[in-house]
Amino acid sequence: MVQLTLRRSDLAAALLILVSVGAAALVYPSLPEQFAVHFDATGTPDSFYGKTLGIAIMPVAGLGVYVLFRVLPHIDPRGENIRAFQGPYDAIMLLILGFLAYIQGLLLAYNLGIEYPQNALVLGGVGLLFGGIGVLFTRAEPNWFVGIRTPWTLSDDEVWRRTHRVAAPLFVLAGALIAVGSFLPVPTEFLIGAAVAVAAVIPSAYSFVVYRRLQRERGDDGPPSA
Repeated sequence: MVQLTLRRSDLAAALLILVSVGAAALVYPSLPEQFAVHFDATGTPDSFYGKTLGIAIMPVAGLGVYVLFRVLPHIDPRGENIRAFQGPYDAIMLLILGFLAYIQGLLLAYNLGIEYPQNALVLGGVGLLFGGIGVLFTRAEPNWFVGIRTPWTLSDDEVWRRTHRVAAPLFVLAGALIAVGSFLPVPTEFLIGAAVAVAAVIPSAYSFVVYRRLQRERGDDGPPSA
């Protein structure tokens, strides 16, 4: 039977979700019936929902993230490793929930007619999210759900640890690239694509390289033991 223990991070998560709900409820009468939820590269809205559905997207997504993060340690075959870095794991969850609450605030502001540099603030938030996750990656233990999950990191704990030592500063660099680039005349798609390449593709390729190197050092042609 799955038993969930209430932690301070649970209270913080509940607060972030309730803030999103409460802010939306507070301004609900002033919102337009057609609620803008997505914007093109110029910051012009290109997708609308009814306002009830529109204001619910971020809180519902946040609730889904919270439930997912609480269930994963119980279904991961290596769930004890997640519990070994519980603090950073919870911090990653709270970073994501904070980002969703932040986006909720931006959406509400836009739909209330408040003008702001839409793309710059959204991408700035994405950059901070990437950077924060990068800092926390330095303490991630091998597991099946959170981190750089390649066949090579999942096959060897040493590959996992070396890969995350490389991935952590790259995520911070990607976050800085997004945050700074959001204020430059650079196409959004190019900016995000370059950041993803830095944060994901390089560590994934590195995990293969270090896996093969360890195989040669160990004189082992098969998968290294964990």
